[in-house]
Amino acid sequence: MSNDFSCSSHCLRHESVSILLSNYPSILDLVFTKDRRRLRWPVDSVLAEAGCLGAVEQSLARISLDIWNGSGGARLMDVLMLPAEHQRESFLMAMTHRFFANEGSCHCRICRQRDDQFLQSIPKF
Repeated sequence: MSNDFSCSSHCLRHESVSILLSNYPSILDLVFTKDRRRLRWPVDSVLAEAGCLGAVEQSLARISLDIWNGSGGARLMDVLMLPAEHQRESFLMAMTHRFFANEGSCHCRICRQRDDQFLQSIPKF
């Protein structure tokens, strides 16, 4: 599985993971490079580093990798371990965003800016 991305696919994955980890920026830093465009390390290394964290953080790292490229090996138990209703709600929001938000095109800030620039470049008659 590749760490690279196409724009709308990357944006959708990035937004989904950001929703899930909104209260866990340290896990975002563990899993992804600073620009969030690729995984910081190979999946096995990320999972090994996450092994030093608590059970909830490990679950969030696995779920994040699954959202990113299907490589995290998250189980239903990982979702059930999410402690507060807020975290389960964040998970459901991330899943909804990941699988249903991209009907047609991506609507994240990056893609909207690109689309706006394109529309502005079209000559007016």
